[in-house]
Amino acid sequence: MVGECSDNEPAPPIRPPLSSARREERREMYWGLFLGLPLALAGLVGLPVIYRPYTIPSASMEPEYPAGSTILVSRAAYGFSRETFEWLPLPIEGRWPASPIHRGDVVVFRGPKNRELVFIKRVVGVASDRVQMVQDFLVLNGDVLQREPYDTAHVGIRFVEHMPGGPSYKIFNGPGLKGPYKNTVEVTVPAGHLFVLGDSRDNSTDSRMPDQMGFIPVENVVGKVVMRIDAWGQLLSKLQQRTASKK
Repeated sequence: MVGECSDNEPAPPIRPPLSSARREERREMYWGLFLGLPLALAGLVGLPVIYRPYTIPSASMEPEYPAGSTILVSRAAYGFSRETFEWLPLPIEGRWPASPIHRGDVVVFRGPKNRELVFIKRVVGVASDRVQMVQDFLVLNGDVLQREPYDTAHVGIRFVEHMPGGPSYKIFNGPGLKGPYKNTVEVTVPAGHLFVLGDSRDNSTDSRMPDQMGFIPVENVVGKVVMRIDAWGQLLSKLQQRTASKK
């Protein structure tokens, strides 16, 4: 009869019933696959929405961000605005959900004079700050920002500047104390705006130039620079070379 075993055929092994703990493990595994795969796919799809790479075409942010370097920008760092996406102006005012932009942050933004132009600069003044350049020194709310040379071979050119209550960063500052952008009048940053500078102070179009850039509306900010991608690639290459040389 169908289903019966002959005398020459071994009986199929009888599997012991699964314990309750084992059944629970399988149930969790199935639920993990059921929920995890869609979430992983959503993350991969959403990654280009949150992060965007840019290649820096100019030397205005040297030495930390040289011309030709590639950066990764978080578009969600300060919340989204109508200027976040070049292909989809969002129908919102201001930023949502709004997060503060801090002094010392390096940001990518659309030009206030021409939306098609995208810039990278460092934020040195936020709303109500008083900003001025005096003999090449940045003066913030009446206090001169402290700095010291970091490369003795280029004294008077390369400095580390210290933002009060914020980060320290490297700047280039050419010799000479005269010029329209080495000595400026004090200005107060209006509400909803930023004052930005390039780290290469003598080679940057920035907020010191009201006819070309001036104050930056907060909603023009695309996002925050979170890392230099090519710097990681160079570090990895050096590590690989060092490892190969030891073999």
